Amino acid sequence: MPISLPTGGDSTADMREVLTTRVLFPPLDFTTARGKQVAAIILCRALYNLVHLFLAGYSRWPFVIALWHVADQCVANYCVTLIAEAEGERRVFGGRLRFSRKHFDIFLVVLAVIHVFWVFILIACILSYAIFFGVTGGEVLAVVEVAILPIAWIASRPEADEGDLGLA
Repeated sequence: MPISLPTGGDSTADMREVLTTRVLFPPLDFTTARGKQVAAIILCRALYNLVHLFLAGYSRWPFVIALWHVADQCVANYCVTLIAEAEGERRVFGGRLRFSRKHFDIFLVVLAVIHVFWVFILIACILSYAIFFGVTGGEVLAVVEVAILPIAWIASRPEADEGDLGLA
């Protein structure tokens, strides 16, 4: 099978499209279950970052913390849309681990439940005035962000063929 490299095309337009459709303004599709899960994750993550941007104004380094939360939102948007768009089976570590669409869907459901659960934690923090002491339950979503990154890496891997034999 010959290997061909992509030729031509406008790479700047492609990067602009990725930036606008995955990072800054991912499409929120409320017609499918997967779309609702992605919307819940992205909107709850946006609420998380807005609350922490507000609280960053009372910190010692408000610009650094604000920049961190803007980057967090962009990374989360990109990773979640990457996971949601993954189709087929992915093989990693020489084919030892296999991830199918079902695994990505289960991960999105668990991720959406955790993000919605965090909203309830935030409401409890507001009602108990704990938010004025900096308590927001944000540690929950910080741990979730660490889980999103490797799954997004797996989703970014090329789709495995049916008869593919790995060398490793």
